[in-house]
Amino acid sequence: MTQSFQAKNFELAHELKNRIRILVPILEKDPDRTYIFEIILKNVPK
Repeated sequence: MTQSFQAKNFELAHELKNRIRILVPILEKDPDRTYIFEIILKNVPK
């Protein structure tokens, strides 16, 4: 079941069964914050 959601701060670039690719323009030139964001997303319970 797909839900419609309009994001303001990011764009869903690619979606697979167990993986997504998110583009976050504000984090584009900040690798440290990007890495922290990745860790947070990986630890979110399903």
